[in-house]
Amino acid sequence: MLCWAIVLGAVGVGTALFAGGVSLAAGSGAVAIPIVLLGAFIAFLSLLVVRALFAFAPVAIVVDDAGVFAALRNVLGFVRAQPVNAVFYYVLAIGVLVALSTITGLFSLVDIVTVGSLLSALIAMPALDLLKTAIYCGYRDRLRPPEPPTRSLRDGIRAGLRRGWQELIGFVRTHPGTHLFAAALGLLGFWMGWAAAGPFVGTFEASIAARLEGEFPPTMAANLFGNNWLVALTTAYAGAAFAIPAIVSLLFNGVSLGIFARLEVDPLELAAFVLPHGILEIPAILVAGALGVSVGGSAWRTWRGRAGRTALADTLERAFWVLIGIGILLAVAAVLEGFVSPYYYRPFIS
Repeated sequence: MLCWAIVLGAVGVGTALFAGGVSLAAGSGAVAIPIVLLGAFIAFLSLLVVRALFAFAPVAIVVDDAGVFAALRNVLGFVRAQPVNAVFYYVLAIGVLVALSTITGLFSLVDIVTVGSLLSALIAMPALDLLKTAIYCGYRDRLRPPEPPTRSLRDGIRAGLRRGWQELIGFVRTHPGTHLFAAALGLLGFWMGWAAAGPFVGTFEASIAARLEGEFPPTMAANLFGNNWLVALTTAYAGAAFAIPAIVSLLFNGVSLGIFARLEVDPLELAAFVLPHGILEIPAILVAGALGVSVGGSAWRTWRGRAGRTALADTLERAFWVLIGIGILLAVAAVLEGFVSPYYYRPFIS
């Protein structure tokens, strides 16, 4: 972003000065239009070059164990030495982005708006990262072919889900204090939202019945799962910024729940709606927050020199598996929220 800002600033200022000088000399502003268009084209090309270099910079930092500027120099050398491989990656990355946009647009026609984000976070971006890592490692002669898989895709998925569930249970058992802290933050946020909404009771109203009108259960379940799992993913991994984003996320979710609860026109109906899926969804979000706090603690210890980078990498890997377990909980909760929660209580609550 800093490089983009510098490029845009330099090209913009240069274009403005040159176009202004030409306009004054010619006595007409019309002659400045081609200069402005040329400046915009140069800025666009410059931004593409910056993006192309920075696409491989994170890989170079890790593979070469280098700083930012050294990594950029190494990437420039890579692009010069292997332009075909670099262009292949750039073209493929653009194609993936176009495909994601197309898929997102198609699913949005049936009101499923989270598919693109999930595919991007879980499949497209990791695959592109693996590809550029393999390309750059090949250039640096550090590529080691992976071991061939010893089990089928189905068995691998089953084993992954089983490990995710086990890691989730293990994380909850081994970090009781962190989970109590996350629950306290959630309750604090709920109280803050409840108190903040007090002056608006009677002026603004929230209705769970109104929000559920027109919802199609499969679409609702898919959107809820995608949104909640993305929230869990971002909460957990954003915690690497010394846990601050995870803490803010827990407070924000609590505040939102507190506001809606205080303004709800039918609290009994809201409680009945939340009960079936809430017993899974709310703990899952709290565990994601606790996971973010744990990741933040590991990042802090690494930054202070109290732990090595290997320990941080292990924490991030464990967070991945815990998030798989959280995803299982959120998937079940989404099915309940889409197919059960809006309907089961209606014979009993009029």
